[in-house]
Amino acid sequence: VNGKIWPKVDVEPRNYRLRLLNGCDSRFMVLELFAVPLGQTDFSNGSKVPFLVIGGDQGPASQLVHHVSLSGNHYPFKIEGHVDGGHRRGDLTILDSCATLASQQTNTDILVFEPAGRYDIIVDFSSYADQRLIFKNTGGDEPFGGDIPGPQAFAHTDKVMAFDVTLPFDSSRPDTFKPSFDLPAEVARQVGHGDVEATNRRRLGLFEGHDNQGRLQPLLGTIDPAEDINGDPICWPNDEKHEALGLVGPMVGTATWHGPTTENIKLGAVEEWEIWNVSADAHPIHLHMVHFGLVSRKEIVFDSGAVEGEIEPEDLETAVVGDGTYYTDMPLVMHDGSLGEGYRVVNPTAGAELSEEDFPEYINNFPRDVVVALPGQITTIKAHFDKPGRFNWHCHILAHEDHEMMRIFHVGDLPADQRGGECPMVDETDGDPPAGASCKSDADCCFVSSPNRLGVTCANRYCDTSVLAFGVCVHKKEAGESCTSINECMSEMLCTEGKCSPKADYIPEDPVDPDPSTPSPTPPGATSGARRFGPIDAVFFFTLLCSVAILPNLNLMLVTVPW
Repeated sequence: VNGKIWPKVDVEPRNYRLRLLNGCDSRFMVLELFAVPLGQTDFSNGSKVPFLVIGGDQGPASQLVHHVSLSGNHYPFKIEGHVDGGHRRGDLTILDSCATLASQQTNTDILVFEPAGRYDIIVDFSSYADQRLIFKNTGGDEPFGGDIPGPQAFAHTDKVMAFDVTLPFDSSRPDTFKPSFDLPAEVARQVGHGDVEATNRRRLGLFEGHDNQGRLQPLLGTIDPAEDINGDPICWPNDEKHEALGLVGPMVGTATWHGPTTENIKLGAVEEWEIWNVSADAHPIHLHMVHFGLVSRKEIVFDSGAVEGEIEPEDLETAVVGDGTYYTDMPLVMHDGSLGEGYRVVNPTAGAELSEEDFPEYINNFPRDVVVALPGQITTIKAHFDKPGRFNWHCHILAHEDHEMMRIFHVGDLPADQRGGECPMVDETDGDPPAGASCKSDADCCFVSSPNRLGVTCANRYCDTSVLAFGVCVHKKEAGESCTSINECMSEMLCTEGKCSPKADYIPEDPVDPDPSTPSPTPPGATSGARRFGPIDAVFFFTLLCSVAILPNLNLMLVTVPW
């Protein structure tokens, strides 16, 4: 916290306003506040302490103002209308350019605190003189999938920081904060753009594929074929690599950072983005240069023939039941032209909307630029894209965004350098349209069925394999056949020394106990421990900025010492 491990700060028995920023690489925290005897760290001797979440740091700051009267003992916390900025003497008006208040405060004793999440909270220490309050993390030490409490693998990672209520109360600073406020109607309407109809809705996916070494690679992609602002398809690049893999026609499914832009938005549009998370983990999704509101959460209804949502390409003819969503393999062209493994969603099927009451620890009643997309769910957000240009959207787990879980969205006419290739022309009289052709049923598309070969099906209006290659029959290699990537081999095989081989046959060189100070070797083509946390992740890079609610113009520097 602010550069300290397990710090503590001495506070007065009064209300404090804390601004929280999760600066961790990948750690989700689930914050709870416990009161324990002074000098102790054992939560079993403590009791939960509620706190107020009053907002975050997005939205029209020029319309959000804290107003504090200095002339008497009444210090309300409320919102005034639009001001031009600056400070006034007498009744002090402070324009807070860093914070946005929620539509209403939330009294809670638990808060999911995602990477890049920022929260404004009020803690009332007045009833805890000569006690210690500790922020406890119950999010666990493994990749966060929504389970609370999460599994804890290390000692002490459940302790974040302590507040010792030992300073004398300074009566010269009145403490009469009232925990209630109302937003003016014109501001409240902007929280989530609730009264503005969306002009477009797009469906996007969160996936966990594999790179050219077989390592886990988190990816973004589309659920539907990509279109530009004029409704014209955005197609895969016209080069030998993509065509050889059958990646022709409108782009759909997973894509890497360097690929053509698939999210092209009209300037001034209000869009709803449905974020379909078919991965195993929760992802904090961040959009640059816009703020948005959470519209809804829904469960994804998966095909009853799928295993954890997935159907392998070789099982498509026998396993698909057709009663829900599934995802399956497709090739992924890496930045250097090598072959990775991606996915695409087939038959996307949404369940009923989930109630906010089912997720009390997720607080989203203020403008956001980060939202937690939980696995197996559709998280819908609404944003107003009022700035033209080229921006990013990505997962804010830093190890994910740097390993391909980042894509461009462009507001306005799509530049030539962000477009894909020319879309194939289709002869409507041809009885066997290729991938990329428009279709009404699978019968409209060519389909080849033979061992280890995949055909074309009709999905989302275009002929599309929905599997490994678009319009091309791809041979998955067996043991002993030459290979350059694990993705060329049959399932449960590795590509070692230029040949496909069963994983069970792999024997690492010099199988001796590794030096604990160095990372374990990873078999060529095998999945590495990319999802595991290293020692540095056991330390909380959690940034906590504090200021006093009753004195918005007085910032406190945290003078922290180890416990």
